[in-house]
Amino acid sequence: MATGIKIIVLHYDISTGEVLESQDLRNDELFPPNHLKDLGYLHLEQIDLLNKLICCLKCQEFKISRQIKLVNNSNVCPICGSKAVKMGKYTSDFHAIF
Repeated sequence: MATGIKIIVLHYDISTGEVLESQDLRNDELFPPNHLKDLGYLHLEQIDLLNKLICCLKCQEFKISRQIKLVNNSNVCPICGSKAVKMGKYTSDFHAIF
């Protein structure tokens, strides 16, 4: 039986567990090691994995693109319940590592 390891990112419904969208980051078939160097990921494979995880920019974009749909989706103030008023765009000092 051939087996493998898959690293994926999932966007799913927490209450039902239904997967809304998935994205594969890496898919590796497992082979029995012939040498000690064959155990785990080689240095180049680790760099590739880090690049894909740094493509965690992909992960970051994946998460943000889902969260952005949850922002400004209501015209009601969550505190007082009155109609919300949009005041236009303002610059922000928000900084993130990505």
